[in-house]
Amino acid sequence: MATEVSAVIDSAFDKMKEFEFLRMSREDAESILKAYIRPACTAFSDKRGYDIEVDKGLEMFVQDLSETDIDILGSYVCIKYIDANYIRTTLSLKPFLSGTDFHSYANKEVLKQAMEAQKVFKEEVDGSNVLRSYRNRNGKLWNLHKNRR
Repeated sequence: MATEVSAVIDSAFDKMKEFEFLRMSREDAESILKAYIRPACTAFSDKRGYDIEVDKGLEMFVQDLSETDIDILGSYVCIKYIDANYIRTTLSLKPFLSGTDFHSYANKEVLKQAMEAQKVFKEEVDGSNVLRSYRNRNGKLWNLHKNRR
């Protein structure tokens, strides 16, 4: 049975609750975070080497996802959301505004918090990817460990 997209959105919503500036209602999260499912799947697929596909209505994944996959995809959704709404938007304005205007527009604290939150989510994803590849007895990481001298 295919996994529902709402499982990944719930995972992302739970992760975002840890950060004050990312808090939103569950209804808002369901409508806003759905837009970041496809970019998260692309990032996931690039790291994993296999594609994660979503139906056209963004309601169901084509395949079953493990709890680990859901958790990692939730982190990728958070990364993509933060990047699009806090980091890239703010930093793209910097070249077009004077220093004074930029500092009056950009809330430095929120930008700093966004960059720290994104770092936390990226480290979580990287850690999960390393553990997963280490557990794969046919993977490169396992072979390096097994054949070391």
